[in-house]
Amino acid sequence: MSEVTLHINGRNYTVRARDGEEEQLVRAGQLVEQRCNDARAAMGTLSDTSLYFYAALMLADDLAGGKSAGPSAEDEASVKSAENLAARLETLANRLEKAARRA
Repeated sequence: MSEVTLHINGRNYTVRARDGEEEQLVRAGQLVEQRCNDARAAMGTLSDTSLYFYAALMLADDLAGGKSAGPSAEDEASVKSAENLAARLETLANRLEKAARRA
C-alpha cells in the first residue's frame, strides 16, 4: 500500500492506494474535484457535506447513465473503484459533520 494526496475542494486528503493504483486514484480525485466545482457553480455556496453529496450524486448519475448493454470487466472495475471512493467520501463527510457539531 502507498499513500496518495488528493487536492479536493481546497484541501489535501491523504488516502491509501493499492500498489499500482495510485494514478487511477489521482484521476478519480480529479473527477471529484471537477464535480465539486460543477456543483458549486450550479448551486452557489454549499457546506462541505452538501458539496461532497452533490459531487457524489453527479458521479453516480454519470455511472448510471453510462450503462447500456451490460457492464464489461472494465466497467465493473470502474464501478468498484467509484464505490470505494464513495465509501471514502461518505466517511469523510461523516467526520466533517461530527467536527462541525463540536465546533
